[in-house]
Amino acid sequence: MSAFNVLVIEPNTFVATVLCSQLQRLGCTGTVIDPLQMEALVAAGGVHLIAISADVMARDQHGRERPFWHILAMRSGLPVPVLCYSGNSQSSAETPLFTAPPGTMLVGSPQDFQVLATIIQRHCALFTRHVGLADALAGRCLPALSGNFAEFNFDAVLKLFQLNDHSGVLLLRHGLHAGILAIEQGEVVHALVGSLMGRDAFCELFRWETADFVFLRGMLLGERSVQENLDSLLLEAISTGDEANDMLSTLISLQSYVQRVRGYTDQLQNQRLTPIELKVLWMVDRFHIVNDLIRSVDGSSVMALKALRKLILAGLVEVLPLQQPTVRGR
Repeated sequence: MSAFNVLVIEPNTFVATVLCSQLQRLGCTGTVIDPLQMEALVAAGGVHLIAISADVMARDQHGRERPFWHILAMRSGLPVPVLCYSGNSQSSAETPLFTAPPGTMLVGSPQDFQVLATIIQRHCALFTRHVGLADALAGRCLPALSGNFAEFNFDAVLKLFQLNDHSGVLLLRHGLHAGILAIEQGEVVHALVGSLMGRDAFCELFRWETADFVFLRGMLLGERSVQENLDSLLLEAISTGDEANDMLSTLISLQSYVQRVRGYTDQLQNQRLTPIELKVLWMVDRFHIVNDLIRSVDGSSVMALKALRKLILAGLVEVLPLQQPTVRGR
């Protein structure tokens, strides 16, 4: 009997056969199932991962046909990792509802199936070696810290671990996806989510601004896919994010001039700002140059830059050409 059991939800018999044969080669058992069977099989236990084709359709509770992954994303997280793949390369602009979820791996060749099977095996091996991960994902353990990044800033949580030299695993949930950050003495040493690992996985997790998280203090995975320190990882993540690109194209440079917009106080009641975002907002009138501002905020300059980005996108702060600043009244 193979060590790992993978549920495969794939409508194409040929594709399912190829994927299962690749899984078997790596010591996994691939069981092809109908979407309606998933709940009962997961509840029965013994399932280590679910591989879902993003092209699978199913009916929701209202009887409407829609992508099965979309139905899963609207419910509470599954107690096992989920990996999505697709043979459909259509863009989200062409199919706004039926596109694949973020992080979906495109498969179109035998080599792609080999890579997909290897990624599945990587997830299964990690979760079976460390039972605490599976227990945490299923809500069966008491974490040292838990919350949501809408309330506890991602950067601030990682900085807390760094300042206190904490070691452990940060497990994140975002829709049907699960992400893993392994931390040793305050530094991220391993990151895994979907088909991504290392720096790419960290940058993806950085974008999960409303993800739930639990921290399993003291758990060591013995895995390393990240070599950079935390500040370098955060700088790379903020520079590669879509919103960050929008911000950087607006700011032009660290020498840009920023100021609070007219009547910004009228908008505050509709905003949920973190302490560092509030601090940056209050300091804008004292330090108008971006570079001076972020260097004057206690703590990480990355966190300050991210806070400034949020304020600009929220319409509380505006950017003016450095040559012609015009200070406005409140």
